Amino acid sequence: MSVRKLADRKYQIDIYENGRKGPRIRKVYYGTESEANIFELELKKSLGVMPKTNDTVEQIIGPYLEWVKNHQAADTYKGKYKLLNGPVLGFFRNFHPDLITDRHIDAYQVKRLIKSPGHKRVVNLEITYLSAMIKWWNKKRGVKRSLPEHDKLPYKKPLPEYLSPLEIKKLITEFGHFHLAFCACMYYGGMRFQEVASLRDRDVFETHLRIIGKGNKERLVPISGPLRKALRTYLLKSPVVKIDGVVSELVFPSPVTGKKITTIRSAIRGAKRRAGIDRRITPHMLRHAFATHLLESGGDLRSIQMLLGHASISTTQIYTNVAMPHLQATVDRLK
Repeated sequence: MSVRKLADRKYQIDIYENGRKGPRIRKVYYGTESEANIFELELKKSLGVMPKTNDTVEQIIGPYLEWVKNHQAADTYKGKYKLLNGPVLGFFRNFHPDLITDRHIDAYQVKRLIKSPGHKRVVNLEITYLSAMIKWWNKKRGVKRSLPEHDKLPYKKPLPEYLSPLEIKKLITEFGHFHLAFCACMYYGGMRFQEVASLRDRDVFETHLRIIGKGNKERLVPISGPLRKALRTYLLKSPVVKIDGVVSELVFPSPVTGKKITTIRSAIRGAKRRAGIDRRITPHMLRHAFATHLLESGGDLRSIQMLLGHASISTTQIYTNVAMPHLQATVDRLK
């Protein structure tokens, strides 16, 4: 072992620059075992010594994606699988995670933008996924460490797309009870797709819904009249769904598997076609419509932030740009 405990909070670190037959560098570190391991890795990096392990980015991707598949949303797994096994693997394949430096990240960004100019947001996401994977890998080794701090590529975030009140009205009339109630949670409650898919019977109250959002943060969403009507109609008509003989606790279990539903895109495509709407519609646009329509009807940003579950109000402020024509008409009333 290159890190050996000598006493409480005292560790001896031995590093051989050219193998066991080469010169030895010995250091004594005072601190925790985790801190000693990090110190050893940083020292090896400065000396250009590869840690004694076969772990490379290529070898870590498989186990990490398996963990993501079991612990994160299906769409998250699909996104990480595509990007980590694509550009990230192509560049960092034989890198040991602890030897990736700022210069390597800079080189990756330059190479990606030469091949895919204008894709700065995607490149940032690729580095974020790589960092999350390395953090996960180090956590399994008892080391608190991720990629070094680096500057993200600047890009202008596009404004959210949303549906008009008329489009909402046309769309929801074409849904059956299941998808009407599901989409009502997103439009009348501002919920994310995964929040609706994860909603349990015990989270539904007479006056509100208890939502577990990003970062396992809890919030309460009031139930409006239209949402209450959609939920009651669905719950009265919904059949009992069982998984291995056990009744599902999900409010919206998949009609096919009985497990958590993974997509409603086909239902939206069908409803859109029947409603005569000729434009791209995604489930998340219902949540955008919720926020935009609230702002246009006089809702304040702080309240909308709480309803959406945004950690920062700056995230909510993007809807002021979407609703700008309405806000302009409002201020134009001043004489």
